[in-house]
Amino acid sequence: MKVMKQKLHDFYKFALTVSLRTDELNNSLGALNYIASRRDKVILISFPFPVTTNILLISAEPGLDIEKLAQNVVKIFSDDSSGFTKTLADD
Repeated sequence: MKVMKQKLHDFYKFALTVSLRTDELNNSLGALNYIASRRDKVILISFPFPVTTNILLISAEPGLDIEKLAQNVVKIFSDDSSGFTKTLADD
């Protein structure tokens, strides 16, 4: 259990670092929507909130459809005022 907590912590730090670097990457690659890590036993997906340093981290079973989950997360947060949906919904 301790190893899993450390791995989640490490993934969170990585996701936070990447999401905070978005200014330098947005111009060339576009806005960051989410970061996903697919492992044999688990999927970890982080959704950064661009206006703050908050990150939503979701862990799921390996067979999950990541794109479908991303769409559902956007629907859930579509009424928030954090700017999160503006980044994810700009297509």
